[in-house]
Amino acid sequence: MKAKPQVSCIVPAYNAAAYLKQALNSALAQSRVPMQLIVVDDGSTDATADIAGQFGGNVEIISQPNCGPAAARNSGLAAARGEFIAFLDADDLWCKDKLERQLAAFSENPALELCAAHIQNFREDLEPVGEPVPGYNTEMLIRRSLIDRLGPFTTGPQHAATLEWMLRARESKSVELLLPETLSFRRLHQKNMSSLGANQSLKEHLQVLHASLKRRRSN
Repeated sequence: MKAKPQVSCIVPAYNAAAYLKQALNSALAQSRVPMQLIVVDDGSTDATADIAGQFGGNVEIISQPNCGPAAARNSGLAAARGEFIAFLDADDLWCKDKLERQLAAFSENPALELCAAHIQNFREDLEPVGEPVPGYNTEMLIRRSLIDRLGPFTTGPQHAATLEWMLRARESKSVELLLPETLSFRRLHQKNMSSLGANQSLKEHLQVLHASLKRRRSN
């Protein structure tokens, strides 16, 4: 029987040909293995699937009609076999020791369910933008049992699905840790979802925050 990977990394990808190779290389360069690496091609019309295919057996590819990043993450979760789940956006990068550092934190605290870290924004010329900030997206490593307990990402909001899931985690009193290290890098470019839909993003984030406050008050 094939051994279960310790970490499953899910990469939602929509028309990500320009950056996907760099993102996957940063995942495969991790100092801590084994790892199941899943690319969910979310209805791309460019060479995203071809680039993922260049990695051969190192990458599992799931193809689906365009449904948005939350649905792509959920498709990856359905195929994930790891005890721990990580997410990597197709235009972002990981530090080489990201998983090693986070898995060490889980080893030090068996009750830990979610480990986040800091992220550094950078421009396409590789110049850093601002100071590192706490990150709860590409930066997280999550125990699979927490995801099973809370359920998958909601597919309604396209911009705030991760925040909605994190708020449910907080409401459930999940055991979290934020590492002080910068372990991920977020690429800023003209096609970022947050840039293309800034107004809708703000609206969705306010909606999920309001819904969380209502749940907390009712409890």
